Amino acid sequence: MIQFCRFLLVAIFFSLSFYSYAQIFEPFTINGVGKTGEKKAYLMYYTFDEDNQVVDSTTIHNGEFSFTGELQGPCYGGVVFGTDFSTASQRWADKKNIWFTLFKGETVISFEGDNNKIIGTNKGLESQQAFEKLRNEKRAVFQTDEFKKEVEHGLKLLEELKELDSNVYAQLLKDPKGLLETEKAKTGNKAIDDKIAIIRQQDESLNKKYGRMEDLDRSVLQEFITTHPDDEYSLYQFKEYIRNNDNYEEAIELYSRLGDKMQHSNVGLKLKQLIETFKIKTGVAAANFSQEAPDGKVIHLTDYRGKYVLIDFWASWCAPCREENPTLVKAYSRFNTDNFEILGISLDNKKENWLAAIEQDGLRWKHVSDLKGWKNEVAIQYGIRAVPSNFLIDPTGKIIAQDLRGEELLQFLEDTLKK
Repeated sequence: MIQFCRFLLVAIFFSLSFYSYAQIFEPFTINGVGKTGEKKAYLMYYTFDEDNQVVDSTTIHNGEFSFTGELQGPCYGGVVFGTDFSTASQRWADKKNIWFTLFKGETVISFEGDNNKIIGTNKGLESQQAFEKLRNEKRAVFQTDEFKKEVEHGLKLLEELKELDSNVYAQLLKDPKGLLETEKAKTGNKAIDDKIAIIRQQDESLNKKYGRMEDLDRSVLQEFITTHPDDEYSLYQFKEYIRNNDNYEEAIELYSRLGDKMQHSNVGLKLKQLIETFKIKTGVAAANFSQEAPDGKVIHLTDYRGKYVLIDFWASWCAPCREENPTLVKAYSRFNTDNFEILGISLDNKKENWLAAIEQDGLRWKHVSDLKGWKNEVAIQYGIRAVPSNFLIDPTGKIIAQDLRGEELLQFLEDTLKK
């Protein structure tokens, strides 16, 4: 599978035209104590509001060092050691380094042998400790002897189903919802259907008593936000959660539990804007947009109405995008005469690099970009979280597929356009 060029999920949501509470910059201090055997320390973190990377350095004197600055809210960061930041950051897993959430106020880090740890206290650390305590308590239920015993019983039932029909067993493992979450999934074999019914009852019993393990993170966050609605750490954890969870209903429900000040903060409003993009999926109408081509001509999505068009989000600097381009060239060559077009939307910020990649890769279709990188306005509008990314739109303007690549893209176009 082609690797995505990942980026910080919410880094692109910058410009908002409506009123919001500003996150206030407040000072922070990091004091490091304990011998590290190093001469220089580097602090790296991503800002709370804009996810910009910040790097600072300091000299270590007698085993101690200090960093000072200002923050708008909790940030993920770390302290690394080396002669320069480039070398030090590449050795991110070194035992001397430490990765943590940076808060306003004072943070004290002890470096004693390999036992690096946060020993300072501030309001942010107290919130983090409360969150971790709640998470550990909810995890503990899945470690009880009672739970393990019931799981073992469930595994025994699965083995019995496998003995009855290995194909049905394999189908259940592949698509448990298809067999366990509907009474309509009948095989016609009474012994098998009876066994599935027992497994379904066992599954429902486990979920009722313990909840689903895959829902643990959401459950923890839901309870923490409910009890800490006005805590910046609630907003920080919510921001982290939706980096990799794009279920609109779940996200908006969690968001609704945040306090008014958190919802209407800069970050809160950007996250709300991001959540709205979760609605963009197969089966819905593609939102119109317009952007400039290299020659300055404005191209609109509606210009393609009546055609199949693949909206391709890419960038010259994205290696997986460049690796995928030969497939797009093949698709365009094979299907362009079948009412098919491609519209490339670049997340580049240097025009010369963008145009050079178009020429080098032989991309003969139309291209647009506002040269704002990850802040590309169409990318924000469509909630793009990785490149390459694409949407296939039918002649009526409806999204009929997304993120098709390689042979899967070619086969889908063959099935759709040649039928």
